Amino acid sequence: MNENFDKYKEYAIKVLNGEINACRYIKLHCEQFLQWFDDERYWFDSNECDKVVNFCESIKLFTDKWADKPVVLMPWQKHFIYCIYGFKLKGTKIRKNRNILLFISRKSAKTATAAMILLYEMCSSKGSQVMLVANSAKQSKIAFEMCSNFARSLDPKSKLFHRYRDSISIPKIDGKIQILSSDSSSMDGYNPQAFLCDEAHEYRDDKIFSTLRNGQGARDNALSIIVTTAGYNKAFLYDYYQNCISDLEGIKEDNNLLPLLYTLDEDDDWKDIYTDTADELGLDLDDYSDEEITLSVVVKAGGAEISDMNGKEFY
Repeated sequence: MNENFDKYKEYAIKVLNGEINACRYIKLHCEQFLQWFDDERYWFDSNECDKVVNFCESIKLFTDKWADKPVVLMPWQKHFIYCIYGFKLKGTKIRKNRNILLFISRKSAKTATAAMILLYEMCSSKGSQVMLVANSAKQSKIAFEMCSNFARSLDPKSKLFHRYRDSISIPKIDGKIQILSSDSSSMDGYNPQAFLCDEAHEYRDDKIFSTLRNGQGARDNALSIIVTTAGYNKAFLYDYYQNCISDLEGIKEDNNLLPLLYTLDEDDDWKDIYTDTADELGLDLDDYSDEEITLSVVVKAGGAEISDMNGKEFY
């Protein structure tokens, strides 16, 4: 690859040279990321990376003091986009990384990031069916409302997006986003271009994930995204997480898998995560209350209660 890709490599380089504090799994990922640039099986699509970043930063936020302000992507968010949309199989437009796990703390804009990407997916090709999935209808509605508000910011007069209670559509290209929960009576018959599994640590099993993945069989460039914090459930997410670790450690290669595991190393003290979280994700702690930071630290440490800060991801 002769093109200059410095800006796309910046986050990974800063992680590896210590400018950005990061856990071992993120460092392993960044090593892989840089190696992909030299892998003859792939080429890097900088044009689509820039297109997705520009799309996201055209969106306006809608809550509290950020209302009506344009999105400004954090370094980790841009890196996330570069990972998904940058690397394509040589001679094709097919993404290398099509199965994504973003394992990250609270207050890091993980669901909003995924919502922007899925809105782009709906807009990017004809007939795109996009599913927003969670363990309950209430949880799946959170990502959907973000998509709906983001769509409104891009199209305030509803000339392009048609927004309804539980779906968003673009009739001109037959694109659609809709919500689905794991307590839905039937999940068969879907053929999603992309789907999001939000807060997967709450899933009792892999039924909904497997059904939607199987439904993507006819799509060459389909995308699945799991975004979650840690939790107590050792069912579906735990096994998927262990597979991701095997990939990062080179035990079992999965060329379609992208694991971004923002977690604790064994010798980390959860109290140090106040600053580490901010460095690793590019967050400004002045934007958050002490209570919000504490919640983020607790979940990053793997627990759901303050009494469980022992540095584990699962219990």
